[in-house]
Amino acid sequence: MIFSKFYSTKMLQPLTWLFGGIGLLAANPESQAQVLSGIDGLKRRLPMHEEVGSSKEDKQVGIFYFLWQGDKHSPVSENVWDLSKIQETNPEVFHDFNHPGWGGGAGVTGRYYYWGEPVYGYYRGDDYWVHFKNMQLLGDAGVDFLVIDATNTLIYPEQSEALMKAIKTLLDQGKPAPKLVYYTNTSSGPTMQKVYETYYKTSAPIRYPETWYYLEGKPLIIGHSQEVKDPEVKKFFTFRESQWPNEPQKQNSWPWIEFQRPQKVYTNHKGEREIINVSVAQHPNLEASMGGSAFYGLPGNWGRSFRNSSPGNPETDILYGYNVQEQWDFAISQNVPFVFITGWNEWVAGKWRQGNSPRALFVDQANAEYSRDIEPAITSGLKDHYYMQMVANIRRYKGVGNVKLRPAFKTVSDLAAWKSVPVLYSD
Repeated sequence: MIFSKFYSTKMLQPLTWLFGGIGLLAANPESQAQVLSGIDGLKRRLPMHEEVGSSKEDKQVGIFYFLWQGDKHSPVSENVWDLSKIQETNPEVFHDFNHPGWGGGAGVTGRYYYWGEPVYGYYRGDDYWVHFKNMQLLGDAGVDFLVIDATNTLIYPEQSEALMKAIKTLLDQGKPAPKLVYYTNTSSGPTMQKVYETYYKTSAPIRYPETWYYLEGKPLIIGHSQEVKDPEVKKFFTFRESQWPNEPQKQNSWPWIEFQRPQKVYTNHKGEREIINVSVAQHPNLEASMGGSAFYGLPGNWGRSFRNSSPGNPETDILYGYNVQEQWDFAISQNVPFVFITGWNEWVAGKWRQGNSPRALFVDQANAEYSRDIEPAITSGLKDHYYMQMVANIRRYKGVGNVKLRPAFKTVSDLAAWKSVPVLYSD
């Protein structure tokens, strides 16, 4: 898959980017790949140092990251699993919960379906190779930490370990990689206890301290801090509160999505403005949810093409990320230390009953328009457009490393002469 091209700013030799890693041309160790320029398939050019300024250490970016694909608690339908393909080839399925076209999910609640096809194929959450490639992409983009979805009590040990090993591999190679934060909500106290005992405690069976993200001098965790009973856990973590979009705004909370425009800015325990969310799509009409808009034409939700209070036209607009760009523009203007992006790779959605209706309910993901994953996709020609857009906005938010000018040509007669060449390009 060849989607975008990156260039060394001064050398002007194209580096065609494959999903196997970006060719890293680094003039400094600050942020290896961020000195690359690039043009995406929509002819949008990545902003460089001259436009966005130097990297800002007081700006950090996190992204929602998911590990549940193919887990036993989220079983994918056995025979048919892509909702976009079902919608294209067999749309009558959506009007009959028991239709055999559901491919294993006929008449069954809790079967899971991909909204579309990832560039890696329909992968599992314990796939080390996929995590390694994603960590390369996100590290190169300037993402500082992953927010792992543990909101439904599951903490995915096998998947987490594969992810942690991928991060450690990149760090051991001296390359940038995001660190980890767990986001809990349902049974938050017991879930945070389980996270601590599984990953953080000295005797934890899966322990990779180099992958922990720190805030205020301690590893960060998100949940309902008042539910924590163990004083050891209370002492170990820095806490931020779980914040849902349809509940009153809390202090010291971090939002995973926002249902209002412009987005709210959330303050920390000191009363300081701290974080704002940007998301690719939203479902403020919870009764309809994403599937209601995608498959049944119900209004009130905001797809990828939504902007200026209008749903837009997905047939022409879907590739451009107008919805999330509107939020990025506002978020950058707020000048807060954290931006939380939703999201990277949720991919699957459960098929649920909605009362006595013959229709199926899909809450968080449905099709290309009504989904919020930035990870490159084959479906609807999304490719890596949202990834490149994210890279551009992260640079606008937190700056980018500078590129040193290449000096005049030199004739090199021996190895010692290389010491006079100041620019280093490394992989």
